[in-house]
Amino acid sequence: MTERYLFRGIRWSDEGWVQGYYCGLDSAQPHVNGYILCGDSRYEVDPVTIGQSTGMKDKNDRLIFEGDIIQNAASRRGIYEVIWHKNMWCKSEKTVWPLENTSYVEVIGNIHDNPELLEEAE
Repeated sequence: MTERYLFRGIRWSDEGWVQGYYCGLDSAQPHVNGYILCGDSRYEVDPVTIGQSTGMKDKNDRLIFEGDIIQNAASRRGIYEVIWHKNMWCKSEKTVWPLENTSYVEVIGNIHDNPELLEEAE
């Protein structure tokens, strides 16, 4: 699976995370805005939690997804949310910067499981 086409989301069934291919709308179930396909399984996911992989990895070789919270691993300064902005992956605090060299950043959480990390950064 090509990493940049990988998506993740929180399953409706048990609120666990799942990664795989994103599959669109199912109008028969209005609360479901999509599915994540993983192997032979199809998982209904909360549409708010769906995030695409950037295709980049942090210093620990962990894939970075849209909605992840990253920090400069060396200085432990600067906490940013990973976003898609104007056709590029960016890190956002109060200003938006392109996300380029990720060998110095570390994923410390995400906006769904750890929103308090962004509040602490303010």
